[in-house]
Amino acid sequence: MGKMIDIEATWQQIEDVVKLESRSGIIKRLIMPQWKNKIFLGVEVESGKRLFVLEAPYKILRNLGALPQTNGFEASIRFLGDEAENYLSLFLIVKKTQFQDLFVSLIKDILEHIDSQDSEKSVEIIISRLLRWQKFLEKFHFAGLSEEAQRGLYGELYFLNHLIEEGLKINSVVKAWRGPERTSHDFIFQGCSIEVKTSISKQHQKVYISSERQLDDSQSGGLYLCHFSLDSQSSLGYSLNQIIQVIREKLHNTPREKEVFEEKLFESGYLDTHSERYNAPFYSIRENNLFKVSEGFPRIVENDLIEGVGDVKYSIMISECKHYSVQESDVLQVIGDADSNE
Repeated sequence: MGKMIDIEATWQQIEDVVKLESRSGIIKRLIMPQWKNKIFLGVEVESGKRLFVLEAPYKILRNLGALPQTNGFEASIRFLGDEAENYLSLFLIVKKTQFQDLFVSLIKDILEHIDSQDSEKSVEIIISRLLRWQKFLEKFHFAGLSEEAQRGLYGELYFLNHLIEEGLKINSVVKAWRGPERTSHDFIFQGCSIEVKTSISKQHQKVYISSERQLDDSQSGGLYLCHFSLDSQSSLGYSLNQIIQVIREKLHNTPREKEVFEEKLFESGYLDTHSERYNAPFYSIRENNLFKVSEGFPRIVENDLIEGVGDVKYSIMISECKHYSVQESDVLQVIGDADSNE
């Protein structure tokens, strides 16, 4: 694809020009001039809103139908007047200034995946990436993850990293991480499933269960609950950014797994553009528990509910789970045995 331009710097340069502009309309600049596709960054003079433009043949754009829309970005087909003959512009513009950082991330995402030569493929890729971001903004707040969501993601990533350090196959561990997909369990291996929970308080530790299926082992082979009691009051341990960087370094030589991991990070609500917000706190593990979820374990499952009851949310006390403690080595063996049979 060639060297990627500095998108933010380019927009800032255009904005400096706009400040001196008295006429209405847009000012745009061609980027990646070596590409066959004509792609522009620009700014709407009157509103100061940033925009992205791809020129494409009329026959490609005319039958697209309704374009994906979000609270932060607007997509449309426009005729700007300076396109080549029989060409139109696929036009993306940020709606509100608070979405500007996300808009930069969106355009970077598009440029990393777009076809530099084929207009039709490029349009398809832009639409697919817009749909991806549409789903993201439906699920997550544009300002980033809440403290609770950060802790939950940290717990899953700490566990993922630990499994790799224990010698499990990287591809199996990354594939098994299913928390971002909102499945019933955070990790699903061939031989068992594992639900990861974190807590932050010192006394009367409890974890919250989000549905009657989360601790249901009827469809998962063996089911284990991994609990991390976190301390966030010191500078020890890792921040969310740091644990992500540790994992990225481990995946450096496995590009396929790294791509899958990055996609799952995105589905978790993590964006590098928000990384400054995740430099703190630092989490250290105060206590780590691993329980086998089996008959008698404190839980509510679907078979316990009377007809008409659903969407159950509840909490369980960690102290009441101690009778079901298991050794980590036993769980690793279950995972490893299944892994070796794949």
